[in-house]
Amino acid sequence: MNKFYKKHGARGTAKRNDNIWVARNNDHEVIAAARITRIFEYSLLVGVYVDDKYRGNGVANSLLTELMVSTSQVFYTFPYTSLVTFYSALGFKLIEVAQLPQPILNKLEVYQNQGRNIVAMAAHIE
Repeated sequence: MNKFYKKHGARGTAKRNDNIWVARNNDHEVIAAARITRIFEYSLLVGVYVDDKYRGNGVANSLLTELMVSTSQVFYTFPYTSLVTFYSALGFKLIEVAQLPQPILNKLEVYQNQGRNIVAMAAHIE
């Protein structure tokens, strides 16, 4: 996983306890990846990345759809604002900052302080 991220210059590093999902091409090479990492008792979707050669072909959609079908747990993610429509179509809902658990809010603020134009969203939340 980390070799895939490094090869493509993607942010993030997979950790031992992360739940990892990958998409592979016909040659069994990893072409996309996503991880759910734990922050205390909360789950955060991170590291969603698709190889440039496969973008625009529904790979991310398929990967995240499989991930959402595979788990019924509530999990959060911080997509760039340009991807809100994409994540909404998959069933993610925008979350107000006041609704976020403190550990998730803390992580969001770290990323926003780095200048990332992101929002909080959640899956499997009422």
